[in-house]
Amino acid sequence: MKVLITGGNGFLGKKITNIFSENLINVVCTHRIREYGHVPLDVTDKKAVLKTIKKYAPDVVIHTAAITKVDWCEIHEKETYKVNLIGTENIAQACKLSSAILAFISTDYVFDGTKKGKYVESSRTNPINVYGKSKLEAEKFIQNYLDNFLICRVTVLYGYNDKNDKLCYPMHVIKSLSEKKPFYCFAEQYSNPTLINDIGKGLLKLLENGQKGIFNMTGGENINRFEFAKKIAKVFDLDSSLLIKSSWKNFNVKAKRPLFLDIDLSKLRKQKIQMSNVYNGLLQMKNDMIQKSEPIFPQKK
Repeated sequence: MKVLITGGNGFLGKKITNIFSENLINVVCTHRIREYGHVPLDVTDKKAVLKTIKKYAPDVVIHTAAITKVDWCEIHEKETYKVNLIGTENIAQACKLSSAILAFISTDYVFDGTKKGKYVESSRTNPINVYGKSKLEAEKFIQNYLDNFLICRVTVLYGYNDKNDKLCYPMHVIKSLSEKKPFYCFAEQYSNPTLINDIGKGLLKLLENGQKGIFNMTGGENINRFEFAKKIAKVFDLDSSLLIKSSWKNFNVKAKRPLFLDIDLSKLRKQKIQMSNVYNGLLQMKNDMIQKSEPIFPQKK
């Protein structure tokens, strides 16, 4: 199996690359600029996308490249749709021409967070912000245009690749508490934080199993940001008294958030794929940091 990964130098892209490479899979990574030995590719440039995928002729394209900053997306709608929708359309068209499987990374923000009970893959979609809307439109295009595809809905990504990672939620908490600064947590927002290692392993398993369609691929535990932060403090031996319960209402955020997203993973479990709960996921993240031997923030003495 030959795999091309868009956004290969991104937070998730790097982890997927490492996991697939460890499993002796031939991986080609693209990035919007030429760096780290990656193939330069702007997914909004249709000609470049068609040329690149034709040149490398992958069996699978894992499309992780996207704009994911929810508040930025809300005030930059045109730019968001250009990357998240038009870019995905370009990738899908190239996959069809090359007979490649498209594995698209989507989000649970396609839901509005008002459902009582768990969201399954077929639950009614109703995104309430620009980011979620752009990803849902991309999902719809893929489903209408391709027969051979995977759509994996993820959320609140965390984990560790190296010191160049963007700051995920646990790293924001670790940084603040390590510096003895208070950290404000939104207690009213519930989600299923997702370890990036699990996404890479889950994707590999789905592809090996020849699966198609939409899969929820979030973490295995539903939790609010305050409880999540407390578990981060415990695992990394930091002072949880610096954590302060707060609300989105107290901050000047541009985009609405779905406040209760509890994701059903039954379909994924039928493929023998298990997603980590928060505590075990954080232990894996900590172990990955230790393996790298890279000091990130000063630890509590």
